[in-house]
Amino acid sequence: MLLLKLSGPDHMAQGDRLVAQLPDAEFEISGHIVADACLDERLVRVATRGESPCAASSGDLPCDGLETLLRLSILTIEDW
Repeated sequence: MLLLKLSGPDHMAQGDRLVAQLPDAEFEISGHIVADACLDERLVRVATRGESPCAASSGDLPCDGLETLLRLSILTIEDW
């Protein structure tokens, strides 16, 4: 399982792009072949720990105070 946290003014669009490209994505994991990768869960939530998810973004971009979490399953096979 892989958990990704996306933040910033375009976190939802970033998640959409990643999920759309996931079936055709190519991964390089030393000693393994990725047989399958899929989205298990997608959550949009308020940023935690008092941090603004848009703190690093330009001040002229809108910030909604939210972040997208993607839980992915990646099936690997050991490459002999």
